[in-house]
Amino acid sequence: MKKNSIILVSITVALVFLTSCLSRENLFQLANDTFDPDIDTFDPDMNILFPGSSSGLSFGAIPVFTSEEITVTIENNGNLELVITGLIISGEFSDQFNLDLLQMSSVVEIGGATTFKVSFQPYGVSNYYATVVIKSNDPENDTYEFPIFGESIGSANTGPEISVRLKDISVPDASGSISFGNIETNELSLPARFTIENNGDSPLTIFDISINSTDQADFTLDDTKTAYDIEAGNSTTVDISFAPLSDGSKSSTLTIESNDPDSGRGIYTFTVSGIGSSAVVADINVAPENDSADLLSISGQETFDYGTVYIFDSKTHRFIISNAGTGDLTINNVSSNNALIFSITGPLVSTLSDGEGT
Repeated sequence: MKKNSIILVSITVALVFLTSCLSRENLFQLANDTFDPDIDTFDPDMNILFPGSSSGLSFGAIPVFTSEEITVTIENNGNLELVITGLIISGEFSDQFNLDLLQMSSVVEIGGATTFKVSFQPYGVSNYYATVVIKSNDPENDTYEFPIFGESIGSANTGPEISVRLKDISVPDASGSISFGNIETNELSLPARFTIENNGDSPLTIFDISINSTDQADFTLDDTKTAYDIEAGNSTTVDISFAPLSDGSKSSTLTIESNDPDSGRGIYTFTVSGIGSSAVVADINVAPENDSADLLSISGQETFDYGTVYIFDSKTHRFIISNAGTGDLTINNVSSNNALIFSITGPLVSTLSDGEGT
């Protein structure tokens, strides 16, 4: 019994002696080294990037519209598993860089490592920079930041260039506006087919086509035949229809996101509008039979130019009167205010149903 007591006392004294040799700060540091995770971030050359230092990931100079990728390694040098709770790219030019987290694990075991990729994809000629922000459960550095930067070189006039038209009518970016006119409520209009062209000298990639506004439910987008990758000089189409769910004026914005560097950081927009009407309304439309004829709008009235006609000679043009409304159109009279010079002939139907013409 005494021998066992002596052994027990000896162990106790040794522990007390060890404790007395360590200051409170040393004990705290020992606890941290034993139980806390530690995060270090490396670039592909295995150079350590310390938080707050001037070092960072440099992509160097690459041609505009190309891509460069770097793999970043996160190691856990602590003695407790490291949990990555967030990883983003922030800054004014963050859209010039991308993260690939497919191979990254959010939990890094003691002594283990995981990787993610950062790519630089410049859409314009300039110097770009941003910040990678990593959040974790590292008690001494729960938010780890380091800069990334790169330069794009090449001619600013090269690359993809998007343009949009409706038939032969150009639809300008931001200021373009297309109206469907009056459509009966809960009825679907004929689709307006927009052509998206790539007038640049490199491939145009469309990331997304969407309708955005409070009235977006009144418009229908059909991109089933739309090509989202368009080679230089080629085009694709997208159909938009108007189907008003209630009476009144409706308006929405069609947004096309692409890699065109000149269209507002890749955003091309224009307005589509229409009027929903449950009432029966006639809507007269007059157009020359020949689509190439010159029909101009002056002060709200349609003006047609016959050009030069020699004296005692004549020139005839045919016009189509159609009803674009939802109710019957009654034609009461068609006349000229100068019948000696301009005479009107031809059969006229007195009443046109919706969609009919004469």
